[in-house]
Amino acid sequence: MGAEPLSAASDTYRPRPASGLLDRLRGLRGLWPVAALLALIAIVDQMLYFSLSRETPSQLHERFAEKAPQLTGDGPVLLILGSSRAQDGLPESSLKQALTESGLPHIPVNLAIGGGGTPSLLYAALHDRTTALERLPAGSKVVYVFSRFELNFLRPRLLSEFTAGKDLLERFGLVNSGHWVNRLHRISGIARFAYERRWNEWPWVARRVLEDSSSPIDLEYHPNRCNMAGLTNYRVLPVNAYALERLATAFGKSFIMVGPPVGDDQRVLDETYRLREKSAPYLDELAARKGVQLLDDFSKGLTLTPSAFDSNCDHLTDPRDKLAFSRAIVGLLK
Repeated sequence: MGAEPLSAASDTYRPRPASGLLDRLRGLRGLWPVAALLALIAIVDQMLYFSLSRETPSQLHERFAEKAPQLTGDGPVLLILGSSRAQDGLPESSLKQALTESGLPHIPVNLAIGGGGTPSLLYAALHDRTTALERLPAGSKVVYVFSRFELNFLRPRLLSEFTAGKDLLERFGLVNSGHWVNRLHRISGIARFAYERRWNEWPWVARRVLEDSSSPIDLEYHPNRCNMAGLTNYRVLPVNAYALERLATAFGKSFIMVGPPVGDDQRVLDETYRLREKSAPYLDELAARKGVQLLDDFSKGLTLTPSAFDSNCDHLTDPRDKLAFSRAIVGLLK
């Protein structure tokens, strides 16, 4: 009996179906380059994250948290708010000396914020890190060394570090909270790199507001080295008006707003940009409605040294001038 011829089907090679983990991995070998690339990106991202400097706003958190217990004692407090004009010009040591001379029991607490103590930033920091907006000891006074330029100044980066600040930015449409940079900058190096270069602020209004209100802010280009912050394109920013309203409501009649001592060059500069004229309608109405003392010319009566503003046209640097300013502030308590 002869052998049967091979069929066409039996001539065709049929590979055995893949089975087992090894075979499955071999089937995915085309994806390995992609996986390796993703792993490399993740490693670089985390190396970038840990190599970048940490955000300095934490120092502001710590400072307010450190001072917070002094605002909850039994004795009255003299709380100072404002910008670097108050932070530098009213050191707690000078305030304490002036209080002692006057026989007043108040504890001086200076929570002014250098670089621009705007109403929005002060409100956010006080709201999140202290109980001052809810309660202060009986007999306390809050003195806001208020510069009118601060109504037209915004610090979105610092504001975003506070819960109340984020709420303000979102309420007034000043931040894109859904931006990938805002969402990921606390865990991703690439996002943090973009965050520190403010890529998340473009083209949003917060960046435009800051540029409008602070340009030209670089003091070295101004011949008198005076403060140009907030002068150009001046207006009362709604976010600052809202925050100042909250401060006035919280502190009531114990809230005093005083103008800072500045040199003639700075005063002329402010007058040139008509800060008082443009902000007066809002501030006068707020003071009348909330019972707030608005003493814009308060510092004109100070007796300062002849060279008080020779080296800096809007900050006190001489300890004698700082003590004179402190004594005048303490005089408001009598």
